[in-house]
Amino acid sequence: MSKKRKASHISLPEGEKRPRKKYMRPREKERHMVSDHALVRYLQRVLGVDVETIRASILSDEHVAMIRELRSISRLPLGPGVSARVRDGVVTTII
Repeated sequence: MSKKRKASHISLPEGEKRPRKKYMRPREKERHMVSDHALVRYLQRVLGVDVETIRASILSDEHVAMIRELRSISRLPLGPGVSARVRDGVVTTII
């Protein structure tokens, strides 16, 4: 005896559009959407920015040792008024 499968596509009433998922909506103030990855690649390949030098300048050897020991730090001071947020041993943002 075989069971009927439910339809994976549900039809909407005529004239109605399926709502877009939140992550697909562009921010209202943005005219164009560019991912951070694309931005970094543009800096590297078009402008010739050495991002590895920038990456190395963000953390001192002391900071690296702290990250390895603590793994997650909500605010790792980098300098006057600048901190890094670290999650699972990775700097996720600069605040």
